Amino acid sequence: MIDLGFLNSEHNCIYGILIRHSERDFIPNKANDLTTPITTLGKQKARTLGEYLRKFEKLVIYSSPILRCVQTSEEISKGFNKTSTIHTSNILGLHGPFVYDSEKAEKEFTSKGLIQVVKDMQNCIQIEGARGKEEGSKILLSFIKEAFSKANKDEFLIFISHDAIITVFLNYIFQEYFDKQNWLNFLDGCGLIKDLKRINFIRKEKSYEY
Repeated sequence: MIDLGFLNSEHNCIYGILIRHSERDFIPNKANDLTTPITTLGKQKARTLGEYLRKFEKLVIYSSPILRCVQTSEEISKGFNKTSTIHTSNILGLHGPFVYDSEKAEKEFTSKGLIQVVKDMQNCIQIEGARGKEEGSKILLSFIKEAFSKANKDEFLIFISHDAIITVFLNYIFQEYFDKQNWLNFLDGCGLIKDLKRINFIRKEKSYEY
């Protein structure tokens, strides 16, 4: 789960997190995974995250429309047990910020596998049907900035997406390299702190402003 220690580091700011969905059921190789749900343990951990965030007055959640992300959003809201709103966006799922031709990209994922595609994108190797690391990451960055521009200081923002999207984005922001030995865990990602001018992205004691 994401380290939330950064929440005590600043005052008079708007906080948020970008995370992978909670633990899901096993997905068979090459199976259509759009309807794969989160596990019972995944639900419990998502609710625990929501409970921790009760120090805030309201949650504003932006989620991939894919089931496991929506379920994660719902369980976080249950644990929070206060005012929360959930918005879904294809920027966080389905095609996401990287894929512009789903048919071509699907062939790449099927032939290479997820981890190899992510490694190629991190290394700026062109993937058929997909935007490059920088171009796609800037689309997601703009989406996050726009969401924060609408937020109030009593709101906590959560962006819930998938490992294929977040790993490439974190590599762009933090230069952290993801592979089979270092993969993104469920409910892990990065912290977000919005001050008057910029958003600070925080992960593993590193911080970058955008």
